[in-house]
Amino acid sequence: MKKQINISDEEIKEWAEEYIDNINKKRNIVLSDKYLNWVADCVDRHNGRISDDDFLYDEESVDRSNSIILSYLFTEVSYLASKQRVLSITDKENLFESERYVVKIFDRFFEMSEMIGQGSITFIESCEKPDYCYVTLKC
Repeated sequence: MKKQINISDEEIKEWAEEYIDNINKKRNIVLSDKYLNWVADCVDRHNGRISDDDFLYDEESVDRSNSIILSYLFTEVSYLASKQRVLSITDKENLFESERYVVKIFDRFFEMSEMIGQGSITFIESCEKPDYCYVTLKC
């Protein structure tokens, strides 16, 4: 026999509003100058490349809270890419890579990519200005 779950429309609405508010808070964080400066600094401190799971299990790391929301930044970059008509350049040898973009943040360039399997991992690494289209996030 199936267990019946009693949940009111009001409870569903409250949950949905909290969920959306949480996403919008993270979106505002990753689009802030403070966060974008952290990205550049963190990439520099970690040999030019970081991912959102680098600090996942290191609860003592000062970079943990920022790194675990890197996927929200990638979502924004992906959205901007579609608005700016920039195509994804995925690695054909990597069957798990879903998207890859070069993004300009202030005066620097970074390559961002996402791999999807049972979960997802977002990567960002420093790169040179490409000779093809890139996503402009912040000038």
